[in-house]
Amino acid sequence: MAAYVVTIDTQVWDLEGLAGLADRLVEAVGSYGGRYIIRTGAIEAKGGSFTPSRMAVAEFDNIDQIRDLFNDANFQELRRLRGSFAHANVFVVEGV
Repeated sequence: MAAYVVTIDTQVWDLEGLAGLADRLVEAVGSYGGRYIIRTGAIEAKGGSFTPSRMAVAEFDNIDQIRDLFNDANFQELRRLRGSFAHANVFVVEGV
């Protein structure tokens, strides 16, 4: 079953720094079989009170690929660095 990593930034302090990590994150995600299907700051709220600054969704063939990615030391370091540029909520979701 397909699985997704959904990253929602609620605050971005350093957009340039965040952009500087983009290629490294794409490479790390790709090395575990994932691909980004959404990476944008163009978000239009249609309900509720929550308005994210940016959003990314990466698709994987299965949840085990995501677990392996999150256990990878290089990816853990990229996440730590990313945290110095933005506050993110990250979810793993299985789906269609």
